[in-house]
Amino acid sequence: MKTTLAAALFAVLIACPAAAQDAPSPDAEKRAAELIRKLGSDDWDERAEAERALGEMGQPAVGPLKQAMETADDPEVRVRAKRLLQKLGSLETPSELDAGQFEELCEILRSQDGVSWYSARQAKPYFYMYPLYERPEFAEAVKNPKFAPTLAKALSDDSSNLKRNATFLLGEMGNKSVAPAIAALLTDEEGLTRAVALHALGKLDDQTQVRAVIACLKDTEEVVRVAGTAALEGMVTAESIEPLIAALKDESPNVRFNAYFSLCSLTGQRFRFNAWSDAAVRASGIRTIEEWWVRNREGFKPLPPKKAEKPPDESVPPPVRVR
Repeated sequence: MKTTLAAALFAVLIACPAAAQDAPSPDAEKRAAELIRKLGSDDWDERAEAERALGEMGQPAVGPLKQAMETADDPEVRVRAKRLLQKLGSLETPSELDAGQFEELCEILRSQDGVSWYSARQAKPYFYMYPLYERPEFAEAVKNPKFAPTLAKALSDDSSNLKRNATFLLGEMGNKSVAPAIAALLTDEEGLTRAVALHALGKLDDQTQVRAVIACLKDTEEVVRVAGTAALEGMVTAESIEPLIAALKDESPNVRFNAYFSLCSLTGQRFRFNAWSDAAVRASGIRTIEEWWVRNREGFKPLPPKKAEKPPDESVPPPVRVR
């Protein structure tokens, strides 16, 4: 009996220091609270540094982060707190929303004109959807590729806002299984919707949709042709080369420029061609590109796009690199 009591007492004495070590100290909690406050700073560097420091704190930051995720007034703080908890393994990342949450998400996407085409030259839509990020569960769901098939159901809605916003988000998710649903929007009556669908298909790089994208290079609306020539850069296939060369003859300089940039990206060449020069000069440049393609068509393998590469400066045409 005495031996049993002694063993139990010894176990308690051993466990108490360990429990004390697991509990965050007041200083750690104070430090975590200070860093969490900085998650809502107006300074991006300060926000990023605070998030990094909280991640390094580990377990002592979990309690304050959970409280911030649930009660913080600033949606930026709530989203970052939730993301940190998931990284620390203290919170599961759901791949689905329940029916009520999904309808709430769709209502937000319906109510916001979240996608705009801010630069025809760059052929890239701009996405602004601040109400979406006020709900951490929504902000996380739309980054999860597993949620893409559910979100794709929204593409059949009557709301143009919902279709465009959902399409843009699907392109960012990277789940190719939704490409056919996005491609169905290439016949939508609104040009901007068709353009956003092309942008998303270019991001997904689903080779089965290349011909559908190529067909859009003859669309009547400039923004669609601009989006199509840009999308082909991301759909890395030799099948795109001849349609892009043909697009160099488009009436729109914006379309010509994006066709030129996609050609340069896919071929690794820097052809001498200026989309804004007069017709005779452009025709000469196109002949040079066509001749290059005749010599290099057989066995040609296109290059994947380089990340964050700026379009070539056409004001001073770079030298031609011919194989």
